[in-house]
Amino acid sequence: MGGDNLRAITTSPRLGRWKALVLVLSAIVGTHAMIFGVGALPIHTGLTYSYPAANVDLTDYTAPPGYVRVKEAAPGRRFHDAGIRVGDAIRFDRPRDLRRTAFAGEESMGVSIIRDGRSTHAFIPMPPATTASWLPGALATALLALFMVLAGGLIASRARQASGVLLGATMVAMGMPGSFPYEWENLVVPWFPVSPFWLLIQSLAPIGILAFAMMQRAKVTGRDVTRPWRAMFAVYAATLAATWLADLYTEFAFREVPVLGAMAFLSLVHWSGPIVACGLLVQAASKTAGQDRTRLGFLAAALGFYFIGQTFIGFIINMSGNDFSLGNPLAALRLAISATGVGIFLYAMLRHRVVDLGFAVNRTLIYGVLSTTLLLAFFFLEWGAEQIVPAGMREANMLMSAGIAFGLFVVFHRVRDWVEKGVETLFFRSWRDNDARLSRFLKDAAYVTRADALTQSALAEFARYTGGARVGVYAVGDDGSARLQSGDGLPPRVEADHPVMVRLRADREALHDDLPETLGAALVLPMILRTEIRGFALIGAKPSGEDYRPDEREALAGAAQRVGMDIHALEIDRLEAEVRRLKSPRPLRAGSRRVAPS
Repeated sequence: MGGDNLRAITTSPRLGRWKALVLVLSAIVGTHAMIFGVGALPIHTGLTYSYPAANVDLTDYTAPPGYVRVKEAAPGRRFHDAGIRVGDAIRFDRPRDLRRTAFAGEESMGVSIIRDGRSTHAFIPMPPATTASWLPGALATALLALFMVLAGGLIASRARQASGVLLGATMVAMGMPGSFPYEWENLVVPWFPVSPFWLLIQSLAPIGILAFAMMQRAKVTGRDVTRPWRAMFAVYAATLAATWLADLYTEFAFREVPVLGAMAFLSLVHWSGPIVACGLLVQAASKTAGQDRTRLGFLAAALGFYFIGQTFIGFIINMSGNDFSLGNPLAALRLAISATGVGIFLYAMLRHRVVDLGFAVNRTLIYGVLSTTLLLAFFFLEWGAEQIVPAGMREANMLMSAGIAFGLFVVFHRVRDWVEKGVETLFFRSWRDNDARLSRFLKDAAYVTRADALTQSALAEFARYTGGARVGVYAVGDDGSARLQSGDGLPPRVEADHPVMVRLRADREALHDDLPETLGAALVLPMILRTEIRGFALIGAKPSGEDYRPDEREALAGAAQRVGMDIHALEIDRLEAEVRRLKSPRPLRAGSRRVAPS
């Protein structure tokens, strides 16, 4: 679990297999989340909803094996109507019926009843299926879950280190909106193997975030994880595995395992991992500086908020009535805190590049989220306007409806432009300012009077633009080889038949991939005069370890070309001045004689 060897891991086939596994997991959990969200819409699913387990006591061990003791059978309810009374021991003909929450309309559950030593059989009828209720809280939970799944899958697929793949897998597991996708529960037979799988995915999230935090701490300190930490992690993982097995036992035997099956203990185990993980990330952030500190700090805050909302407040709701509707202030608070965690992570990922997804993906994500949010906002505005205006007026006056639509269209475009400017400033200000300073330098470069001064200024500006990368300027001689004119730590000469020189002559464009390691370059930017390569700028890798974005490569290539042309122009000016000096008549010195022409 020490620091990653980037080059070794990047080329490891094992990492590719792990990425594929995370993508499969993303597809499974994403499908689960979508079905979870569909169940929150007011549509007719053909199902009716009930929770028989709420009427029984799984901790009463006086019931015969395979039976559970009834603790509630109120008059007028289905249990009472079926002849079941408090204190009876019952067993479902289909064991899974006890933990189901969704049933086909007018389906009935067969149960065996033991009362006073006598056994009877009865059927508990389900009411006809009706249109499902509108559950905005469940829909919001599904949307947050989908974001975590999509972000986790994207991070894992683009990661070049094991820690990045682990973070992506953890986020996918955190996106599990619940262990019961209601619309699937009517499929009784496949539910037996599916239910343990959901619970297993939920158990992976706290293990993954703790492992990720330990890897980040080891990377920052430069030391492998010590034995006590390894032992603690093994104990934690074993405890979670034991609680998972205890839950399986409850699923099939209808008995809670003492301690391991208690909700309080299970929640405590889930809390301890994320709490320690956030502490490790904060500790790692305190040992770093600059961007690394910012990234780790944001990551700790995002994961902390998300786990507080989903796990801690979720536990309180479970213990205080299990009401997850938005009418419950705790449920609204849970969603708000979880959404805050997601928002912090989104901001940190796109603004501070906690995970660098690349220039194109960053901008696509930002403006995709922006456009979707604005469209949804104006959709609800239009819907609200239609609710305010009486239906009779809308139908009688088409001009009014057209006016409402046109007004929203105009406002939408104005708001979109204003928001896009704000987003550009918030997320891409540093990129824009960096480009602006480079443009200012190129404008001033035209007024530098000496080629050597311009070369030194260009080296300084390129180093600033790249965050301190090594930079050198080479001039190509008559023999086709290139000699270093200015720069430190770079090869003093590049032969004419060096692969880079051959590619420059063949392609006549900037090079950024498959460059020889001995050259120490991440970019080679040619300086072309008409059809001739007169020189090039060689730029090393960024000290931050980030790749050069496409826009940065384009800006640097254009700047190198401009600087090369300005240097050539200054050389021409110098040579012309020298020629004029040599051709100009020299004044006679005292004592000299002018020889008359013959």
